[in-house]
Amino acid sequence: MTQVVFFAIVALLALVASLLYAEYMRRQRATTTADTPEDGTPREARKSPVAPAANREVQVVAEWLAALAFEQTGCTIAQDRSAHRRIAEAAQAAVHDLEQQTETLVSLPGLVSDETGPKDLEVRLTRDVIDLLVKS
Repeated sequence: MTQVVFFAIVALLALVASLLYAEYMRRQRATTTADTPEDGTPREARKSPVAPAANREVQVVAEWLAALAFEQTGCTIAQDRSAHRRIAEAAQAAVHDLEQQTETLVSLPGLVSDETGPKDLEVRLTRDVIDLLVKS
């Protein structure tokens, strides 16, 4: 019984840590992103890889996945556009899948790499987790 409680507390702490990291990264991007990037396109004209309709759910899932990627790989993906795009696409696909299913697997092999080689992200996502992420 105590092991179950211990693992539940650890899981809850991991979720809180990933939410805090996602919020930190969101704020970091907001403060470091200039109004006009190098290509000269105004910020308002740029398209986000995340669509606006189910945007809130997709965005919080993408931020959560980015936080989990950091936790699982130890690599920061803040400056990696390819990893951000793949996470945004995976978040959008996961939210879409969870409209029809109760659980989905997000698998991003080779998401980032470091001196030890490529790092993968694999996590199961449920509708309950999305609802919890959106509420927080």
